[in-house]
Amino acid sequence: MLRAIALHLNLDENYFDAKIHNGNSILRPIHYPPITHKPKKDAVRAAEHEDINLITLLMGASADGLQVLNKSGEWISVTALPDQIVVNVGDMLQRLTNNKLKSTTHRVVNPPRKSGALQDILYPSFTPSIGSIFKLLAFLYK
Repeated sequence: MLRAIALHLNLDENYFDAKIHNGNSILRPIHYPPITHKPKKDAVRAAEHEDINLITLLMGASADGLQVLNKSGEWISVTALPDQIVVNVGDMLQRLTNNKLKSTTHRVVNPPRKSGALQDILYPSFTPSIGSIFKLLAFLYK
């Protein structure tokens, strides 16, 4: 994925390789229990923030509630379907691209039904080829 990003930014395909060599990655499952009572007004499950890591991958079938902030300051709801991956740019990738890619500001709001998510947080050491993220980048940075 980082090689695709490098090519998208008109960099050498291997631009990120040395920067992620011997890094680490973590898999962090996140489970939001079902909502059994009406939440307090304006309550959220995770307040607005950016991730410190390189890339956060949200695997398909994550539940409703994830929202990303677009350039116009609007919150856009995002749900990964079973065969999809949502990619959030993290602070480290923003820094490595000299702010060309912005860290994804996001939050998790209370959905009306039960919720759960599996999140793969990647710190520098990510090499699998997962496919193109250009559609997602175009959507987030429109």
